[in-house]
Amino acid sequence: MRIKSMILTAAAALSFAGAACAASLPEIEHWQNRAARITKLEALSGNKGTWSERDYRTASGTLLHAVLIQGAGAKGWQPRATDAEKGEISGGETAENLTIAGRQALLEYRPVTGRSITVLVDAENVLTLESAFAEKEEITEAAETIVENMK
Repeated sequence: MRIKSMILTAAAALSFAGAACAASLPEIEHWQNRAARITKLEALSGNKGTWSERDYRTASGTLLHAVLIQGAGAKGWQPRATDAEKGEISGGETAENLTIAGRQALLEYRPVTGRSITVLVDAENVLTLESAFAEKEEITEAAETIVENMK
């Protein structure tokens, strides 16, 4: 019975690892794709997923920093509709709920740091793109391109 329990535990761990790594930051054709950096999210209670980062430069020259949080670290994230519906937050900052490739997203703008867009890819994957200079159309199109190219 002990061996059967160990085998079931190992199988469950492998299936979790496969689910958490199902999506990744893809290479996009015609863009400059820097190497992805992956950090495992470990806690005393076990593996909580991964934090992946990659820098992109689009064909038009827009620089983007992408972060993909996978696994338990991403669970429960939802766009903050209450902040977004108020429009201006303070100091010229704005937030707006969007749909990117059929998924919930939140676009934020801060005058000092630029735009960011966060997309709920699925229950265990959240993508964030940041750019100091991208316009709304550029960052939303880039987010859609990345989400559609995820495997």
